[in-house]
Amino acid sequence: MNNQVGVNFGQIDVQLIGDGITDWDLTQYQLLANLTVRFYGYADSLGAGYARQAGLQRTSGRYVMFLDADDVLQSVFALKPFFDAVSHGNHEVIIARYLQQARFPDGMHYIPSHPHDWKSPVAKWFNREYLEAHDLKWHPELRIFEDTYFVGLACELASDIVYLDDSVYVWLWNPRSTVRKDNRAFDHQLDEWAKSHRFFFETMRKQAPQYVARDFYGTWRTCSSMS
Repeated sequence: MNNQVGVNFGQIDVQLIGDGITDWDLTQYQLLANLTVRFYGYADSLGAGYARQAGLQRTSGRYVMFLDADDVLQSVFALKPFFDAVSHGNHEVIIARYLQQARFPDGMHYIPSHPHDWKSPVAKWFNREYLEAHDLKWHPELRIFEDTYFVGLACELASDIVYLDDSVYVWLWNPRSTVRKDNRAFDHQLDEWAKSHRFFFETMRKQAPQYVARDFYGTWRTCSSMS
């Protein structure tokens, strides 16, 4: 991020969130020529959703972008397409593409995301004013499937989404990540998946009840095909 090209660094605010970390050596960040980096940490590890909400509350930019500690921006041109997009309108959500690094028997491969991805929080800009108007927050009770809830709502309720064809982010392979650790135990927590969807539909019923039936039966069809 420090080496991005074609952007105004005065418009970039970086907040590091330490989920379960209260003491962080910031010496290396003080060497960055273009960025001012701040840190906020707390003792108990409360999950990615809580950390991202903490970041939202401690930044003030017009847009917010989430970058996980074990991932990278794809190139020095990753942020420019977003800045170009917002220079032509106050869009609610901006969605770019990303690459997922995946391990196969013959080595690592990079799988491109769906161009209209509504699940992952990465490679996206969310308009802060839009989030606040709809009171959209990361749910404090979700430690997993928190992105399905937040990103799904942000995209479902939006009336102005811009899709960029640029690939800007790389979701790197990390065997200790939430979705891969403990032999992918993440995949078998159907109760947590159902809870995230219950929270999703409760919010949709309040804010956009006209879409609840469509979304519910769409989710039901997905569950049926999975089973």
